[in-house]
Amino acid sequence: MSAGYVVPIQGKGVFVSNASEWTGVKLTQSEVGTIAETLEMLEFRLATEGEAAAIAAYRRTAQQEAAISAAHRKMARAIDAGETTVNADYEFHSAIAIATNNRFYLEALRQFGSRSIPRGQFPTLPETGNANYLRKVQAEHEAILRAIVEQDPEAARKAMREHMLASQRRYRLLSEAQ
Repeated sequence: MSAGYVVPIQGKGVFVSNASEWTGVKLTQSEVGTIAETLEMLEFRLATEGEAAAIAAYRRTAQQEAAISAAHRKMARAIDAGETTVNADYEFHSAIAIATNNRFYLEALRQFGSRSIPRGQFPTLPETGNANYLRKVQAEHEAILRAIVEQDPEAARKAMREHMLASQRRYRLLSEAQ
């Protein structure tokens, strides 16, 4: 399947199409190989991080809440500055895991490291540095943070699950486009 990269011309042959006319997302070979793994990781995170957010909502200390909020602000500053947000995003999720006061949540997240933030694995995706996309992710984080601050475990669980499901949808669509 040429995916629009080549154009057959009857009686003349097959020619490379004009690159400016190519549409859709084009991933590198290593990125394509990472999609299935990313979907599996997001499925695992959906199960664990929703519960972690709920637990953090009722167990977190004031200092832990401040750390979650600081990571949230750090990501906002990175978006505004046009810088990478992967580390700040990872810090946000790590701070929530720490706020469970259950070492296994943090250990599970650390197993993935910065890979737990999928856009760090897909540098050629247009949204990786797109401020509008990143603000949407930031709004998802805001809902999680607000629920934790309000000590509302159900809202925290729901907000985190919605965040994870949104990521799954994005990468599932990407997988189907390849």
